[in-house]
Amino acid sequence: MNDSNMIKRAERPGFCLIGSKVVVLVNRYITYFCPETIINMYKFSVTPETKSKAIKGALVEELTKTSLGNKVIAFDGMHIYTITLFPSEYEKEYVIELNEGASEDASRSVSYSVTIHLAKSLKMQELKDYYNGEQSYVSQDILHAINVVLRALSSSCLNAPRAMFSTKFGPIIDTKEGLELWQGCYKGVCLSHYGLDLTIDTTVAPFYKSISMVKFVGEFLGRTDFNRAFSHKEYAKIERALKGVQVETIHHTDRTMKYRIKGLSVVPLKELMFSVDDDGIMTTVVDYYQSRYNCKLEYIHWPSLQCGVSGRQIYLPMEVCKLVQGQRYRQKLSTTQAAKLLKITCKRPQNRLNGILKAARGNFDVEELTEGEFSATGFPKVLYGSVLSAPLLKYGNEEIFMPIGGQWNMANKKIIDGGKVERWACLNFSKVPALEVDNFCSELINMCNKIGMVFEGKPLAVQQSSNFMDIQSALESLLSYISELFTDEGNCQRLQLLIVVLPEEKGHYGTIKRICETQLGIVSQCCLPKYVKAKVNVEYLENVALKINVKAGGRNAILQEGLPFLSDIPTIIFGADVSHPHQECTHLLFRRLLHRWTGLKLQRIDV
Repeated sequence: MNDSNMIKRAERPGFCLIGSKVVVLVNRYITYFCPETIINMYKFSVTPETKSKAIKGALVEELTKTSLGNKVIAFDGMHIYTITLFPSEYEKEYVIELNEGASEDASRSVSYSVTIHLAKSLKMQELKDYYNGEQSYVSQDILHAINVVLRALSSSCLNAPRAMFSTKFGPIIDTKEGLELWQGCYKGVCLSHYGLDLTIDTTVAPFYKSISMVKFVGEFLGRTDFNRAFSHKEYAKIERALKGVQVETIHHTDRTMKYRIKGLSVVPLKELMFSVDDDGIMTTVVDYYQSRYNCKLEYIHWPSLQCGVSGRQIYLPMEVCKLVQGQRYRQKLSTTQAAKLLKITCKRPQNRLNGILKAARGNFDVEELTEGEFSATGFPKVLYGSVLSAPLLKYGNEEIFMPIGGQWNMANKKIIDGGKVERWACLNFSKVPALEVDNFCSELINMCNKIGMVFEGKPLAVQQSSNFMDIQSALESLLSYISELFTDEGNCQRLQLLIVVLPEEKGHYGTIKRICETQLGIVSQCCLPKYVKAKVNVEYLENVALKINVKAGGRNAILQEGLPFLSDIPTIIFGADVSHPHQECTHLLFRRLLHRWTGLKLQRIDV
């Protein structure tokens, strides 16, 4: 028995006895299953090996139709799951031919050798024994099998890992930037104290719009002039967005061919040539499309799409291609796109509940795959919780405050421990005049000192850089200047804080933080130019001052009554980020939160 594949039972030590009781409606549904049910898991192997989910799915579909008696199955890319136990003679090698789909010759096909064999039989009786306390563990394979079945229940949805998307869950939102936002839901089973639960939640994800490539380029780059060539920045942006994306041709009158984009051609379309026969006669792509398809290409200054495999590359002009529908966009969203996505996902509780109820009401039929041996209740679970009293907060000057409604602020209060900043500088990447930047820094310093910090009024340097496209060079130049200044004064102390005024162009915050915090070892505080050049915003200055204090080693507020198990005995705390943040997340929230509330000196370690 593989212990790593087992979920061990965790006994609950007790129930909460303090606080006011409250009824909680949760997005979980009680499930019912037949203990006699057995889910058979068959290992699926294919030769030649392929990582393509589409090819594997097509092979399983063809195998089911021709050799498995059209039985209803679920497939996760490696295993086939079914209630049916196939006869032993089914466990053999099958030869299946599929149209290649990436060739100008639509009749070209590839032969695959497919084998299936019974890997294990998953008995639902194990779940019953687990909840009855007759065994202390249950195999994760059982839960995985049920989740695979759930994902296969609706063929009308666009399936993505752990989620499904459809117009049934809400209208499609056009971002006007070549993308659209699809609404969907997540469904999955999990173990709870009382039994097996079905968790349902709503979600939103960006997809490529199924539009012509020319229109996509126009929307994605925000350009109206289609006659000029791509700049280096535009070329890189488009290639990054399209790599791995599937397109279909629209210049054929009798068929549609699908291709997966590998990249963009290095030279523009008008300079692209290839050999038309074995004699090595060369022709341009422009002339080829004119003579072969009577298609006069217009956007010859653009690069072409590079498809196919190594040694048999295919170059497609963008204007003869259209994006295939249902493809998830996995790049970082722009500020506008992220704002639209946030607007959809941040729903009021009642609206979110309605979405969950809608997702649970017959968007798929569980009995279709489980033959009636797995079901769920029609209404979410109701649990009983406890609302604990808010802890008292202690600020400077021994001031005590009780949070009201889960909210508190620092208005007219002093921090409990003030940090000290003696060596600081300012780097301005915006178009805000130097005089206004100086005034903002002066007001910010006054606010820091007002709340209880010790902040030196004179900076080591205030520089303005218009070269925000090369942020690292600007930062290194400033550090070099400060280093020389320290050397001249015989002082080797480091810069404590760098105030950075962000450029008006969006998207540079992550780069600045990454370079400052991880490469150069500088503590930085970024400020938006709209607040720097505007009339003094006291609330904004207070918020920035509180951030600076924590970065300078101070504490804004603490709990009036400390936590004994943290302060009275040697304690080590391990924090794990399990929320799968995006690649530019700094992962510093846990450390700062604990330091702010408990006063512990913490060290972040990445493993």
